Amino acid sequence: MRRISKKRAKEQREYSTLRKKFLAANPSCQVCKLEGWKPRKATDIHHMERRGSNLNNTDTWLAVSRYAHDLIEFGSNMLLPKNCPYLEEFRAYLQEIKPFHDHSTLTYGSDWARFRKYLK
Repeated sequence: MRRISKKRAKEQREYSTLRKKFLAANPSCQVCKLEGWKPRKATDIHHMERRGSNLNNTDTWLAVSRYAHDLIEFGSNMLLPKNCPYLEEFRAYLQEIKPFHDHSTLTYGSDWARFRKYLK
């Protein structure tokens, strides 16, 4: 029995080629730039929408550093900086989607990534 289908193997070969081209065209982390962080080399592809049918849809990709990708995917206990330009807007967004949670401290994670549209 095949571990993956012929169709999926073909998609993965195409992905590998597209990934190399995309990272060559976007060598710096796009999230680091958008957030005003220290520039980092883009080493990963973040799929803003589920990979399934979007595996090779570069319109749903971001070139990201491992650091930024981990923050998007797994979050952290790291607080958003107090001088973050969208801090109050993010707090209001959280109050809307999770009205009964304590929003006194704001950290990176999936809610932050959805708010910033790094996840859909």
